Amino acid sequence: VQAILIFLFRGKEFSFLIRTDGMYLAFSPELMADPDVKAAFEAFLQVPYYSIPVKCIFEEFFVNEKITSEERAEVFNLNERETKLIELLRKEGVKEVRIRLDSKTKKGIVFIEVVEEKQISEMKDKVRQILQKGKMQHIRIYSSEGNLLLFEETTQYKLTD
Repeated sequence: VQAILIFLFRGKEFSFLIRTDGMYLAFSPELMADPDVKAAFEAFLQVPYYSIPVKCIFEEFFVNEKITSEERAEVFNLNERETKLIELLRKEGVKEVRIRLDSKTKKGIVFIEVVEEKQISEMKDKVRQILQKGKMQHIRIYSSEGNLLLFEETTQYKLTD
């Protein structure tokens, strides 16, 4: 299982081959470099089989909006902090995510900073609200030749148990 996950996370092609007699084999083109694996693969192919491209299914699992964060967390054994990180990564308009880890207590993610690009029209009222709330945020304003181009908002999330 660990080898399969390594191939998938590296973006490598990976398939399950299932024969009509019930035998199955995990296959990746990279594994063919090993002569023993190649011989076993060639012997396996002597009987009709089905090929299931796992990479496509795996990618769909991450991009399909119908799959909830809770379902992803359960399948991949994610804790609450890791689930929050994935939610923030999927948020529209996110330009950059910075993660601070706690190396002393080994609690993992303790701080996430999200940088989003915002349209000028969205930000006028937002700037007033932020200043009134006193939230921990950074706002950058980009301009060119005297014209406002973009607001960039950075929000910081401190994660606690």
